[in-house]
Amino acid sequence: GVEVDNFTCSIMMKGLKFSSSKDDVDKTLTLIERSRVCPDEVVVNSLLDACIRLRDVKRLTSALNTFRMSGVVPSEHAYGTLIRAYGQARCLPQAQAMWTDMLERHVKPSESTFTSMVEACVNNGAFDEALAALREMKAAIPDFATPAQTYATLIKGFAQRKETERVMEVYRDMQESRIVLDLMTFNCLIHACARVGDMDQASQFFREMCAQGVVPDLVTYSTVIKGYCVQGDLEQAVQLFTLMRKRGIKPDAILFNAILDGCARKQMTSMSELMLADMENSGVAPSNQTLAILVRLYGKCHDLDTALGFVARLPKQYGFEINASVQTNLLHACCSCNAMKQAFSVFGQIVHPDAKAFTILITGCLKSGDISGALQTLEGALDAGVKDRKSVV
Repeated sequence: GVEVDNFTCSIMMKGLKFSSSKDDVDKTLTLIERSRVCPDEVVVNSLLDACIRLRDVKRLTSALNTFRMSGVVPSEHAYGTLIRAYGQARCLPQAQAMWTDMLERHVKPSESTFTSMVEACVNNGAFDEALAALREMKAAIPDFATPAQTYATLIKGFAQRKETERVMEVYRDMQESRIVLDLMTFNCLIHACARVGDMDQASQFFREMCAQGVVPDLVTYSTVIKGYCVQGDLEQAVQLFTLMRKRGIKPDAILFNAILDGCARKQMTSMSELMLADMENSGVAPSNQTLAILVRLYGKCHDLDTALGFVARLPKQYGFEINASVQTNLLHACCSCNAMKQAFSVFGQIVHPDAKAFTILITGCLKSGDISGALQTLEGALDAGVKDRKSVV
């Protein structure tokens, strides 16, 4: 006949931390209902935590209804818990409903709760909704300091979708809010611009970060340099690369390969030799990607001997086996140099030639006037059942 109180129920709920069973949650809820106790904030928060650990949206919604029937206004922590849980469960409408309800009840969200809402939107690919939540925050609480991490998350999301205008919109919002940009945010902005080929704006951000005393790191330099290489502005890329080396930042294999790729695009063999020598002297081991770039470069320059020399030296020296990408580029180089005997030899070493390899060899045969060889290669492609037959034919 001893009455159960909220403290009893709270202990029961906290006990669920040591259990991941849905049955235990249901049993505990039943006991609380039988006790005719009106759940308070502590009880319901414990219940929410249990449902989140179970990733059980149905029970989470039931817990929310229990909260509402109690007449207790959810705390900021409770709202944050619900928003985070619904976001993880890919239930964005419910997370948005919690967010709206919180603002309507004039419950001031903390940085953590706001971050949970942004993450819920981002995890569901709803970047526009995340930006809308930011606008609502600024309208509801003008003095709220939006975390820099939130802006960086939005910039990354819009950059992935190549929505540069939205990226710049977020950036202007940061300026209006007088947010101090850190290294990560600047890197996100630079990446967003370089991704769409806007190297003027990327360079502007680079200069701005330096002016503000933010020291660029390897990611910063790599992003800008790779952007210049893709745009074909190798001179700017090399100048920035030299500046980076002077500032004591050691380039990695990805950056060396990016510059080598830029050399290949411009068919600059002398520059590529300097870069390869710098790469090896820096203790950065060339890889299949490096070799594929070099073979493609010297193939375009009709220097098959040099390409074959790299194929013979680099794998042996650095302990890797050439992959299909290297073999395909070498095949193309042989065909470009009209070395069809060598081309057939390289083709024979490809374990599972794809449509691209067959097409390269057929084209090489036709250019050299070897109609019989082209037809035999085509028959081989059809017999092998390559997926993209149309491109071969």
